[in-house]
Amino acid sequence: RYDEEDVEWVLQKLNQRIDYLEDQVKQEAAQAKQEQMARAETSGAIAGATPSATTAMENAQFEAKLKGAGVDVPDMEQLLMSFSPQQIQALEQLSDDDDGDDTAEPKSTEEIAAAFRTVPGLSEEQIQDLVALELS
Repeated sequence: RYDEEDVEWVLQKLNQRIDYLEDQVKQEAAQAKQEQMARAETSGAIAGATPSATTAMENAQFEAKLKGAGVDVPDMEQLLMSFSPQQIQALEQLSDDDDGDDTAEPKSTEEIAAAFRTVPGLSEEQIQDLVALELS
């Protein structure tokens, strides 16, 4: 039989493992963001473009619009960083497939979720976060 100390030891080890895995995820997200920024800088340099004050101002205006729409920008950034390049491509394809008809009936939560479920590898949490973002 296991006594209370054994159970506490197991819980302690599990909590340590959780902490370790959370740190790993944070590090991987930070590394992915750095790689993405490096790719963006490289592609901008190849095209002869450099980041400008105008771009920074546009980004700030876009962020203000998102906040005004009730979007939690840091949560959205974290969500976007959680996608693989293949998932991003599939999500962009979904956006391209949308006919952009503003007069059409708004899609239901279920229809939006069903569309996101076609993207390979998305977790249910990611799908729900995307639905919430889409509806905001």
